[in-house]
Amino acid sequence: MKRFSLLAAVSKKVFLLFCFIPLGCFAAQIISIKGGDQNSVVTTYGVPVQEGSDVKVGQSLKTDYFSVCTIGWKDRGEEATLDSLSVVTLKNENPIVFELDRGKIEFSSKDFKVITKGGTFTSQTTGKFFASYSSSEQRYGAEQGDATLVLTPQNETYQLHSGEMVYVRANGVAEKRPITQDKNQEKK
Repeated sequence: MKRFSLLAAVSKKVFLLFCFIPLGCFAAQIISIKGGDQNSVVTTYGVPVQEGSDVKVGQSLKTDYFSVCTIGWKDRGEEATLDSLSVVTLKNENPIVFELDRGKIEFSSKDFKVITKGGTFTSQTTGKFFASYSSSEQRYGAEQGDATLVLTPQNETYQLHSGEMVYVRANGVAEKRPITQDKNQEKK
């Protein structure tokens, strides 16, 4: 009988503990919006978002031609930055997963995943990473740190280390190369 009453008391305390734990402890928020006007970052339905707005799992965001938007998790100190003309959907918060439909996203967290129509890019360490996607090309890079890229149509896997990237042409041909080579080609 003592075992039963002890078990009941412990169960009640565990239940009460979980009742008071905040459920939104991983809530993503818009940290900053640079450039553009008050309507420069919108949800898929065209509803403008502002600094401090929550970003919920399943919600899509679009940036206009002039805006750059930073999404963050204040409790974890993690951030992701969307370049102009980007469209992303937050798929999961723990671990963080974004689906990138168009544009570019930059991030620095470990185990951060970006899914595009062309592949899945996952950081293996903290560092500085980016993924960009358009109908004409894809770029996945690890400026600092290590990451893994799995290209979907070809089922090819690339391990990226600091200073490396994979460039994918519209025809699906992929090339691993130094990021500096890519930056030099952009200047021409």
